[in-house]
Order: sequence, then structure tokens, then C-alpha cells
Amino acid sequence: MSTHPDKCRYPCQYCKRSFKDCDSRINHERTHTHERPYPCEICSKNFTTKYVLQNHMVTHSGLRSYRCEICDSSFKHLSHLSTHLRTGLHKRALERFEMQQPMQDETTHQLKLEMNEESLHILD
Repeated sequence: MSTHPDKCRYPCQYCKRSFKDCDSRINHERTHTHERPYPCEICSKNFTTKYVLQNHMVTHSGLRSYRCEICDSSFKHLSHLSTHLRTGLHKRALERFEMQQPMQDETTHQLKLEMNEESLHILD
């Protein structure tokens, strides 16, 4: 008997989805059972996986590791920086930024100047 390595052998007991490993199935099944076995010791919120809990813990750390190169705002999560860059004034600047790759420090400086000028025009 041969086993295909890509075959999903772990079916969800609540729906028709299947998973390649047991852990993925268990994590998925928590969407049906609403089980949240990983509590935050600081705020008592509960989470479905260790990964989600670890990601949550950043909110308590005060660290803002992701900084916007355009306006120097800082964020706790990379996804929040990405959203910041895709919205408002930064969307146009990001489009110019991507068109000028590879980018150098001089270009970054010019981009910041343009962003400041655009900000001032909007405030008028």
C-alpha cells in the first residue's frame, strides 16, 4: 500500500475539510468548538493557538519594532505597518517608492520631503 505524501489524512469531525497533520486539524476544529485553551496571563483573554497568544503578547510589551520610513510612525505588528503604508497619503508615496527600486537613502529622503509637502497641501 502506497501513501501519497500530499494526501490530507486528517478530516475535521465537524465539516468536510481535511488536513495534512493532526495539529492543523485540531487548530481548525477549534473554530467549530470555540475552544480557546491558551490564556493571556496579563489580560485574561484566551486564544486558539500558542502562536496567536504569542502574537497578542506583543500588545503588552510596548515594543514598536516596525517603523514607517516615510513619517517615522511605529507599529507593534508588521501587518499594521503594511496597512498604514497602503492607506491615505502613503499609498501614492508607496507606489512611487516601489517604482524606484532599488531605493537608496537619497531617494528615501526625497520621498519624505514629498510626503511632507503633500501633507501640508491637504491641511490647507
